[in-house]
Amino acid sequence: MKRRDFIKGAAAGGALLFIPGISACTPQDFSLERALSVIESLKHSRSLRSRGPQSAFQILMHCTQSVDCALVGYPEMKPEWFQNSIGKAAFHAFSLMDQMKHDRTAPIPGMPVPAKDGDVQLALQELEAAFLKLKGIPAVYPHFFFGALSHREMERIQVLHLMNHLELLEWKKA
Repeated sequence: MKRRDFIKGAAAGGALLFIPGISACTPQDFSLERALSVIESLKHSRSLRSRGPQSAFQILMHCTQSVDCALVGYPEMKPEWFQNSIGKAAFHAFSLMDQMKHDRTAPIPGMPVPAKDGDVQLALQELEAAFLKLKGIPAVYPHFFFGALSHREMERIQVLHLMNHLELLEWKKA
C-alpha cells in the first residue's frame, strides 16, 4: 500500500468515527465458517420467507452472485477514484461497525436481477458452494464498490453482505 493511499484511507476512516450513529461494536464472528454454519441452519429450517419486497430465493441468489463475482470479477466497476475514497471509507466504516447497511434491493451492477421464484433449497446449496469456492481460492478480484481487498477482507465483506440481507428473512429452526 502506498503511503498516500494509507493516509487518505486513515483520514476517511477517522472522519467516519465522528459521524453520529457510527461506533465500534464488540467484535463478532464474520468468518466464512460462520456464514457456512448459518447457511446450514437455513437448509434445515422451516418456513423460510422474506419480510421485504424480494423473495427469499432472490435474496439468496443475489448473495450468491456477489460471492461469485469475487471469484471471477464484477462485470461493472465504480471508477478507481471512487473505490479509493468513498469505497475505502465505506469499507472501513462497515468493518468498525461489524455490519453492513446498504440498499438491499439494488442489483449488483451489470448482473441480472435474480428471478423472483425458485427453489430456495437449491439457492442455499448454490450459496454454500460459492462460499466454499471463496474459501478455497488464494486470491480474489477487486470489489466493484470497495476496490482491491485482501482475501480476508473480501471474505469479511461477503459475510457482512450476507448477514445484512438475512435481516430480511424469517425462519423457524427445525
